[in-house]
Amino acid sequence: MKRICCVILACVLLFTATSVSALTEYVYNADGQLEYQYNYKSNRKVDYKRNENGSLVNKVVKENAVVPVQNRLVDGQFEHFQKGNKGWVIQNSKADVKPFTKWEDGGLSIQCSELELHSFCGVSQTIAVKPNQPFVYQAVFDIHQLVGSHAQMYVDFYDKQGKWVGAHIKDIHQDNGLPMYTTYSTSGIVPAGAEKATTYLLIRSDSNNGSGSLDVTSASFQYGKDNNLIYNGHLQISNGHNLSEAWTRHTGGLQNTVYERKRDQFNDVQEIKVSQLSGGAMGGIAQLIEVEPNKKFKVAGNFLISELNGAHAQLYVDFLDKNGVFVGANVTPYHSTTVGHWINLVNHGTVPANAVSARVYALVRGDKDNSAGTMQVDNITFSYDESDTTVNGDFNAYYIDDNIAAHWKSALSVAQDKRYQLVNDSKGDVSQFVKGNRIQSGGYVGILQTFNVNPHRHFEANANIKIHELKDAKVQLYIDFFNAEGKYMQTNAKELNAVTGAQSVKVSTNGEVPPEATHASVYILIRGNNNDAGGAITVENVQFTYK
Repeated sequence: MKRICCVILACVLLFTATSVSALTEYVYNADGQLEYQYNYKSNRKVDYKRNENGSLVNKVVKENAVVPVQNRLVDGQFEHFQKGNKGWVIQNSKADVKPFTKWEDGGLSIQCSELELHSFCGVSQTIAVKPNQPFVYQAVFDIHQLVGSHAQMYVDFYDKQGKWVGAHIKDIHQDNGLPMYTTYSTSGIVPAGAEKATTYLLIRSDSNNGSGSLDVTSASFQYGKDNNLIYNGHLQISNGHNLSEAWTRHTGGLQNTVYERKRDQFNDVQEIKVSQLSGGAMGGIAQLIEVEPNKKFKVAGNFLISELNGAHAQLYVDFLDKNGVFVGANVTPYHSTTVGHWINLVNHGTVPANAVSARVYALVRGDKDNSAGTMQVDNITFSYDESDTTVNGDFNAYYIDDNIAAHWKSALSVAQDKRYQLVNDSKGDVSQFVKGNRIQSGGYVGILQTFNVNPHRHFEANANIKIHELKDAKVQLYIDFFNAEGKYMQTNAKELNAVTGAQSVKVSTNGEVPPEATHASVYILIRGNNNDAGGAITVENVQFTYK
């Protein structure tokens, strides 16, 4: 049986006030206790903090809070299909829909036959929605057969009176030649005036006797502008078998691979421990996704590599054509441990012209016989049209909480008071707010991200920042470079010393990556000039790009 971490599993109940503009959402934890409430008119959120016994210890009020991004679909892993009122209903009496379990996977099997032209069968679920919200709709399918038909991910939107106000449609006209689950993604904006949406997973006929069959294991509909094409890339959802939902075990050659779900503070991560590796053998995780030919892409993943003995870590992508035949690869190796730190492995490329799918891996690969390696992975992403090396530099992706964006961490030194919050900006995007007080001289409060770098490459780093207040402090764009052993090599920095108020200012620095550097940390800091310093900033974006 699959299980989901409490953040994702939280039961969502929507209570609508007298008008949709006053919609307030109440979210409860697995024990039925109120976790938070969010008002879509005021963007005001109230978090209810509890101790280990479930007793309320604090209420935290956040103004201009970002929209919660949990899955809006009930039973997104199809564990409770037709077991009470759990959301999913069958569309068309000719549909043969039933739960299935295969090895560690489970979901719904959908089979349709004798479909008339344009008719359909499958499952649907109706949910409450908020107008003008950007959304992402994802599903994990294994399409077995399509005869005179195609698969669809379909959304109908309705207003308060039940009048149709729009639709969003993704058509899938063929399988990808592989008997494997594939993640399909589509995104859009909820139409103005919409209050309800019916989401469908369908087989639709293109002929007078259409038929088809597919299995679906997961589906999600969530708000936000996260452009990651990977389902459960944040790895927060478990399949109940020591593996992250929608990911598969991947091994090759002689090896012994052990998988375990681990906890890193409040975050769930995937541990992969591989031993007895022969040369070239591997162990890790993989996910197959749909891709568009000729699109420029960025692939990234957060790695904590604790052991490498005659082996190396890899972030790896195989591209496949419509027959499932290999047509290209993108490989990002890392040959040393990460010295106790999380490092984003990042690479760029172009999807091959005849590719229809990509398989994304996180691997330990042997360089010689009897080798071994242990690593934890988190936040694996595959997205289009991003040329920078920083990951989530626009802060639009957030999963665990709404304090610090995904792929970023807090940076704190000799400071006694700090506050982080993701906030909405006037353009509908997300920015990172940081405030620090009682900072000692030379100390700081801020954010950081660490990623692999290419030696000798010329780079430029920049950020757009609003500086709200400064007290005996300055704001810095700061970059440290390190070698494979974690030894400090070089710093590039730029600072700002004046308050900008509601206006943002761009700060930039450039240089050349040191010859033996393997990774760099980019910081945005409020740094004290004297004791008892402080400041408040809003960071709109951060980019590190090669020239």
